Amino acid sequence: MAGPKARELEELLAKQCQRKYAVALNSCTTALQCIMNYIQGLRYKIPHQNQSFRRLCTTNLSYMITGSVAERLGPVHYTDVDHNGLMKIDDIPYRDVDCIMTVNLFGQVVDYHGILINCALFNEHKTFVIEDAAQSLGSSFRGLPSGKLGWASVFSFDPTKVLNCSTGGLILTDDEQLANYADLYRSTRLHSAPSQNHNLKITEIDAAMLLAKMPYLESWQKRRTDIANYYKENIQN
Repeated sequence: MAGPKARELEELLAKQCQRKYAVALNSCTTALQCIMNYIQGLRYKIPHQNQSFRRLCTTNLSYMITGSVAERLGPVHYTDVDHNGLMKIDDIPYRDVDCIMTVNLFGQVVDYHGILINCALFNEHKTFVIEDAAQSLGSSFRGLPSGKLGWASVFSFDPTKVLNCSTGGLILTDDEQLANYADLYRSTRLHSAPSQNHNLKITEIDAAMLLAKMPYLESWQKRRTDIANYYKENIQN
């Protein structure tokens, strides 16, 4: 089990992001790997898949880990990006994908509602929408906080992020089965063979550091926004 500080952090961020469950791990990469492994395990329970996913779709502009983790499921379709550096949702081949991994960059959030509408129109099967929110903690889209915009979302607490520690990541979801799997995945209780077990929990020191910084998140977020707006207004062409 994670320690009391990690549990406190999970409860706080789950509430802030309007989620039922939050699971803290040692990195955002681990969080994405956990989700991919979980989906991979589901492939045998989804009849139309014939034990294999058709394709996962993600953006061509992201940290290299996004693509390498996505390729765990099989073929990956990479979309182009718009003028904000975000996934072009019209480039997603909705009829041919079973999983869409959006990537929020520079505090900006992908058009999540547009993706849901297109999934409903063009894909008769369940589409797993994963929100890579490593750079968008504190942002929102049409009143919904980043961290709520998908079947599962992930945060990063890397030192370069607005809320940071030495290293850490978080899975947010309303899916109890995924949350239970992630809780096992980060510990030594998922596999019977000791060689297959991991210790992927966030440390108590890192969790305590994040909790101490949480009260300042809003002001830090505003300061970053002010700086970004200054550049946009004063650097032209």
